[in-house]
Order: sequence, then C-alpha cells, then structure tokens
Amino acid sequence: GTNPAAGDAAERAARLCADAAAFAREWRDSDPKEASAHGAPLFALLSIAQLLEGAEAWRAASKGLPAAGPRGATDAIAMQPLSALLVRVEALSEAGLLPASLAEVEAAQAEYRLQPPEVRRAFPQLVETCVELLHAQHVALRNARCAPMPAAAGARAGTGFAAIRAQAEALVAFGGTMDVSASSGQRIA
Repeated sequence: GTNPAAGDAAERAARLCADAAAFAREWRDSDPKEASAHGAPLFALLSIAQLLEGAEAWRAASKGLPAAGPRGATDAIAMQPLSALLVRVEALSEAGLLPASLAEVEAAQAEYRLQPPEVRRAFPQLVETCVELLHAQHVALRNARCAPMPAAAGARAGTGFAAIRAQAEALVAFGGTMDVSASSGQRIA
C-alpha cells in the first residue's frame, strides 16, 4: 500500500512551495528592485521546482498513471504538455541557469558556482530532467517525421533535431562539471 505519512509530507511540501511562490510574487510586485537584488536564489529554486514537479506529472501521464504528488495538486500542473515544460527549460536557459548551446556552458558553470548550496543541490536532478525532456522531444519529432507531412514541415523538423542535439550536448557537458551521483551521471550521459 501507500504510506500516508509520505502523502502528508508531499502535501506539506507542495503547500510550502505554493506559499513561497505567492510570497515571491508579492515581493516582486511590492518591491521589484529589492526582490531582484536579493531574491534571485528564491526565484531560481521556485522555477526549478515548478519544472521538476511538472516533469514528474508529465512522466506519470505519459505512462498512463495518475499524477504522483499531493492530493491537492492542480490539474494545470498534472496536465502540462511536453511543450510547456520545454518552455520552462528555455526560460531557465534565458536566465543563464542552463546552457542552450556548447558556447554557453562556461557562463552557465560560472552562474552555477555563484548559486547558494540550496539551489546547487537541485541542479543534478534538473539537468537529468532537462535531458529526458529533450529526448522526449526528439522522439516526438522523429515519430512525427515518420508520418506523412509536407516537405516544408520536414525541413523544419531537421532544424529541430539540430537544436535539440545542441542543447542536449550542452547540458551533458554542463552536468559533467557538477558533483552528481554515479547513477545520475550515467543517466545524463
């Protein structure tokens, strides 16, 4: 059976994350300058948590399982399509937390080293999840490519493969600089 204490802990963690997100929004709205100057780690951690939570629900949905997590999880989180999760990955790349190409790896590594330990601890799982999402996007594009489509759409799909490969290579290179468990390191590579 399931462990009710684990469910309660997950529920409390989800509530804490929601409260922290609400606090961050209120802080950003009431004092944007101060929030920007001192809240970057909090905002980074919340963005990472939202991506990881959405990816967990996406994994469950893609396997036909009910979404794991707190009983109060919103349908919006549980029903995020792959494209919405990839938008979150892109936002983390634009914020400088993840590299989108090999040329950005060094800058992302420098930004990673500036993060407090609480944020850095989330990165191995973040990188592994991002590689998994990119792989899923690659598979989806490959499957779509096998289906009959207009020639112009096929040309766009080829460009998509190159971009996915470039970002995945950058994430693997970036992940190779972190202290990760052997199993995470093998799954990333």
